[in-house]
Amino acid sequence: MTALTTVVTMVIRIPLPVVGGYASPGEVIIIFAALTCGSVVGGLSAGIGSALADILGGYPFWAPITLLIKVVEGAIIGKLGYHKNMYWKIAAALIGQFVMWGGYFLAYIPLYGWAAAVLSSIPVLPSLFIALVIGLPLHYAVIKAYPRLENK
Repeated sequence: MTALTTVVTMVIRIPLPVVGGYASPGEVIIIFAALTCGSVVGGLSAGIGSALADILGGYPFWAPITLLIKVVEGAIIGKLGYHKNMYWKIAAALIGQFVMWGGYFLAYIPLYGWAAAVLSSIPVLPSLFIALVIGLPLHYAVIKAYPRLENK
């Protein structure tokens, strides 16, 4: 899951205005891994995979920040969403995504100021919804193909 997170994060990058960062479809894998494998695998694969993508992709300054934010995101999604109930899974993914979004927003403020934080954070919001719309069905497709993966 860590390698998959790294690769998918590096494949497509959507540049963010002002701060020079990027959004990516790596969020799909984070949601999938956390919902399917739980909080430990979800958190570690999200944090390490995303930080590796920063390092390998030319953003090494962001790697420690990314590691912290994404570990928390993946752990939250995995902990809250590791249930059979679809509504719990949706809520967990949304909460985790907004924790991640808020973490980066807070990181931008001391580095770039409030205006840059707002201008760079707002364009990311649609990608969070898209990640949920793809990551959740991917999780259910794998669970349907491999029912033993679903927690009891």
